[in-house]
Amino acid sequence: MHTILAAPLAAIVHGGATPVVWIIGIILIVVGVVAVFRRSLIMGVVLIVIGILLGGLNVL
Repeated sequence: MHTILAAPLAAIVHGGATPVVWIIGIILIVVGVVAVFRRSLIMGVVLIVIGILLGGLNVL
């Protein structure tokens, strides 16, 4: 059982999951911008901030 989980865990620990997190961050930023334009300001700002923290814009 340990050998089954070793490869995915190693990929996550050594940066293999980074592109997936960036894609999720970009999606959250896009959804946040759409929410801002639909007059849901607070939810849009929260989604944009979470997306930036996940690395969607690679700002931080």
